[in-house]
Amino acid sequence: MKPQNLIPTKPRNLATFTQKLAENNLDAVIASSAGAFYYLSRSMIITHLPIRDRLELLFWPKVGDPVFILCDHERWVVLKESWIQGLRTYVEFERFPMEVLAELILERGLGGGRIGIEFNYLRGQYFDELKKYLPEATFVSSDFLFNQARMIKTPEEIDSLRQAARLTEQAIRGGLANAKPGDSEKTLASRLARCVSELGAIGFAEVVAAGPHSFHSYPLASPDELLPGELVRIDLKGTFNGYASDVGRMAVVGQPTQQHRDAYSRIRDVQLKTVQALRPGQTAASVYNLYSKQLESSGLSLALPYVGHSIGFGGQEYPILQPLEDQLLEANMVLSLEPAFDLNGIRFKIEDTIWVTDNGAEWLTDQAGIEEIITIPI
Repeated sequence: MKPQNLIPTKPRNLATFTQKLAENNLDAVIASSAGAFYYLSRSMIITHLPIRDRLELLFWPKVGDPVFILCDHERWVVLKESWIQGLRTYVEFERFPMEVLAELILERGLGGGRIGIEFNYLRGQYFDELKKYLPEATFVSSDFLFNQARMIKTPEEIDSLRQAARLTEQAIRGGLANAKPGDSEKTLASRLARCVSELGAIGFAEVVAAGPHSFHSYPLASPDELLPGELVRIDLKGTFNGYASDVGRMAVVGQPTQQHRDAYSRIRDVQLKTVQALRPGQTAASVYNLYSKQLESSGLSLALPYVGHSIGFGGQEYPILQPLEDQLLEANMVLSLEPAFDLNGIRFKIEDTIWVTDNGAEWLTDQAGIEEIITIPI
């Protein structure tokens, strides 16, 4: 039993999930991905993402209390962090986690029930094991259920995403403040990583790509020195208290040329016009189509087949702002907007976090270093 003063509060976004559970006529769902697991439990197990074979599951019934099914030595994390009390463990390499899960489902009288599974995450071998233990159960995909529930953020989640975005902007400013001649992409990337980590991020990724390297989406930072006149694309991500950031900025080594200023002004203009389209009732596809037309009218080439995505626990969540997505935007979605175009072998790309409200869009990033291209002094 947890000491009373250490029991975390239940997240306020569970009403939406419970409604989706009923709409899909499910007797229970099994959260297996790190995003779904955290969404329901507010507990984050660091090994969840890198060690896919060490299953960390959450059984969530329509009736009754939820229960964790965890590797035995991971139990201390949820005992400390989560509001959920139910817990069953397995010893790794001694017992199959799906056997423990199946026992629980049978005890709850759901051996012939309709069970939601994250098919996009759970490996086929584990699903086959579960079917063997529960031959009379009906298994259906719950991926879309989680996507639908997670895309609408609570006020607390919006505040968390605002803080994550602004801390990441602060890390970019801090990393660039000490840039000097002779720095390499790798040096600057390491500095950015250190800054975002010192501000509280756990788990982060950074892109520092100069000149032709900027054309690639996620290049490894090279030991090449930054040269005067080179454009540098910066993309920094972090996870703060469970919520992700994703901020992109453009910089130039030394003073920008007029061509640099003109190109940057055009992408900034496209960004602002696209933000104005982020209103409830617009489809993700209509936002993308408006964006692509803005690029075309500005004489810019389309670099990516999308212009943004939802952001929450995961760095990229549903929906994606792309031409085939008919999901309507709704109030309290939070989107990472990332217009990009290619010019003379260089990729221009900026990225900000935007909150969709009933009255339009509100910036969660504070737009530091966005009005004009950032200069790295030489």
